[in-house]
Amino acid sequence: MNPPEVHFYRNPNLKEIELRFSLYRQHAFEKHVHDTYSIGLIRHGQTRFLHEKSAFRIGEGDIALINPGEVHACNPQPDSQLMYYMLYIEAPFLQSLAAQMNGRPQNPLVFTRPVVQDRLLYEELERLFTAMLDGKSLLEVEGRLYDVLSRIVLAYTRSPAQPEYDNRPEALEKGSTYLRENLAENISLYNLAEHCGLSPYHFLRIFSEHFGLPPHSYQMQLRIQEARRRLAAGESGAQVAAALGFADQSHLIRKFKEGVGATPGQYQNNTYSSG
Repeated sequence: MNPPEVHFYRNPNLKEIELRFSLYRQHAFEKHVHDTYSIGLIRHGQTRFLHEKSAFRIGEGDIALINPGEVHACNPQPDSQLMYYMLYIEAPFLQSLAAQMNGRPQNPLVFTRPVVQDRLLYEELERLFTAMLDGKSLLEVEGRLYDVLSRIVLAYTRSPAQPEYDNRPEALEKGSTYLRENLAENISLYNLAEHCGLSPYHFLRIFSEHFGLPPHSYQMQLRIQEARRRLAAGESGAQVAAALGFADQSHLIRKFKEGVGATPGQYQNNTYSSG
């Protein structure tokens, strides 16, 4: 079976944006989350797109819109291949763009639909991604990027009157912050729950219900997200594994591939960047 084909676009002058092009012929992803906004474009094939507690059958022409922290997975159908792009956008970048458009803060900014069919938007995204991977100038890439993100903000987002996270129990806030600030630590459920002022049972239940993942899986997602940033900055796999609490470099490779669809080496080497 042919190995997956994966390429990444990163540019040091556009650090808030990352593009992944993927061609998979077999299952590659478990359920996972990102701390970025994610915009997916299906170029060829079909997939059963798992999003939170729903599932969608999507294919060529469909666009997936995923908010930060939403549990999802996307894999090719059996005996087929899936070709798609995924654009990752740091939350402050998109929120800042929305604030510039609307003249007021847009935090949080929420995609209102997980899947859309919009031919014009699809074509504009495709032109943007082609410009990135073809190494077009930064000015062209940025121009296309702002145009397409502005269209998405206008058509497919909302900004709640009250921040959604204001209603999150203080324990969940403390728990997620503690995990984020102690990525390399082997944290016990008992100590984590105690830190948040709850019993282990109660904390595990409300945490899993809110985030869609148990604390250990959530911690691993945070580690993978930080690993991406460190690898993109040029750190070696061995350095990243040691810094973020992975058992060894093989553990990093396995978990990184489950979450990103590529090994750390592929992530660092298969990268396009415009000047």
